[in-house]
Amino acid sequence: MPFSFTIAKPPDLTATLHKIKTLVEDASGTLTGDTHSGHISCHGIEGTYITSEGEINITVNKKPPIYPERAVREYIRGIAKP
Repeated sequence: MPFSFTIAKPPDLTATLHKIKTLVEDASGTLTGDTHSGHISCHGIEGTYITSEGEINITVNKKPPIYPERAVREYIRGIAKP
């Protein structure tokens, strides 16, 4: 079941997205998009993001049942820190 959450937009969004893209690609996943919106797919987790004034809205559309929603949220919040 899809779920959504919001995180604060980091001061240097371009650098943060580059860091996340590198981590995802090193794990054989993909991240496509820019500083406005995009799509991520890695280890069975698929989602999208849309940036707005001061925040990033993230929707996880698919995840393996073994991964709790809370763990996925915490992981994404952790890798999105500047």
